[in-house]
Amino acid sequence: MSKDQHPYLTANPFSKIFHSWISSLLSLRRKRPLEYRDLFDILPDDQSEPWIDRLEKHLGLTRAFLAGMHIRCAYHGLIFRKMIRLSMGSLGAQTSGKIINIMTNDVQTVDHLGLDAHFLWIGTLETIVVLVILWSHVGFTILLAMIYTLMVISVQILCGKVMQIIWTKRVQQTDLRIKLMNEIVKSIHLVKMYVWERPFQLKVERVRRKETFYVILKSLMNSVKIVNGYSFSLIFFLIVFGLLWYRRATFNTDFFTIAFVLISYLRHTYLHGFATSCVNLSQYWVAVQRIQEFLSAGEFNQQKMVAIENEFDSENKLTIDIQNLSSIWESSSFQLRDVTFSARTGELIIVIGSIASGKSSLLMTLLGEMKMIDGTVKLNRNARFCYVPQESWIFSDSIKENILFGMEFNEKKFNESIYAAGFDTDIANFQYGDSTLVGDNGVILSGGQKARLSLARALYRDEDIYLLDDPLSAVDVEVARHIFEK
Repeated sequence: MSKDQHPYLTANPFSKIFHSWISSLLSLRRKRPLEYRDLFDILPDDQSEPWIDRLEKHLGLTRAFLAGMHIRCAYHGLIFRKMIRLSMGSLGAQTSGKIINIMTNDVQTVDHLGLDAHFLWIGTLETIVVLVILWSHVGFTILLAMIYTLMVISVQILCGKVMQIIWTKRVQQTDLRIKLMNEIVKSIHLVKMYVWERPFQLKVERVRRKETFYVILKSLMNSVKIVNGYSFSLIFFLIVFGLLWYRRATFNTDFFTIAFVLISYLRHTYLHGFATSCVNLSQYWVAVQRIQEFLSAGEFNQQKMVAIENEFDSENKLTIDIQNLSSIWESSSFQLRDVTFSARTGELIIVIGSIASGKSSLLMTLLGEMKMIDGTVKLNRNARFCYVPQESWIFSDSIKENILFGMEFNEKKFNESIYAAGFDTDIANFQYGDSTLVGDNGVILSGGQKARLSLARALYRDEDIYLLDDPLSAVDVEVARHIFEK
């Protein structure tokens, strides 16, 4: 984001009306492609940070007083914060389809309730007032109509409860469908190569049919709710005036007009406001349970998983010392036992072993993703880790932004990093250089280019201890030699 003040804050009324305050950004775009740091910061009134903080501290109170856009933005921010805190075990249990569904459908349901929830007490209050007015005119004759009103309310609540169950089943199928589609898209080259289009099509259609079935059931229950609301005024009217006719009461046109208006008003309340609130409330409870389940997932906590003792002074050349380290995965029986080694500043430690012997698990233990059960880990004071995973993580942006990863741009350090990672030649061959957009998951990059980009990102951070998980597996011999030497 740009560090300059947002021009809207100092713009005159004419500029705000005709949006001429954005002219500087448009002029810059004519000269060169815009970058993230060129954009203006969000206006103070539009920032979600204060609302996220309130939601995080007072989650239980938000159902009563937060609504609309602010509550939706707050939930989005809170879910995002939770996502970046999840441990590897919890992250593996959460599919991307489920997270997307929570961020869209479930949070949108909370937003709808914030707009319609007031009709619950408004509808109840209106019903009491109308019945009291009618009671004052016709007396106990209104009792049968009151019983019918209670039946209408009960049916609306019952419809809402049934729709809650249907909605729960439906979102489960939606999660499954999105997960399945994501897996198909990610592996589309294998699907095409082995001509698996038809089997996967049938699988998606089977899941979609179940999802459609629950959508149809929800529509049927919604129809019952609408018919119940539309017929309320007519049946209520017939009950009241039918009893008056049976008792041969005097027909009063003034009372007839007032009663017709009041009953018609109640029909609108039950058909639109109260009925919609019942449906949204039922969907809200399902959404809140799913959101709370996600927010209750285990978080990454390095201090809880591994006991690191900062005992060495900065003058000591010994950077890390591990003695009799043993650790275990919480969801597996695999264990590391009695690992001992130490490293000084400038040393390179290579761990060699067969497949599934625990090389990656050792790194996960140091990062706090694997629970330490015995031994000691001592670090130099203020020492920090930098981890390069075996499978590179690339986000949809330019090569430059993927390497900077939110840090300030330093041209000298940037060039040194891409050269040491052997990525400078590849960048030079791209038409737009380091401004090339890599696409989702780095789709335009090869496996070796992804590995070198990930390594260049780590080098640019200039940390104390680097944990590299098989960094040369995706590159050829010449590039591997260059990386090892540089």
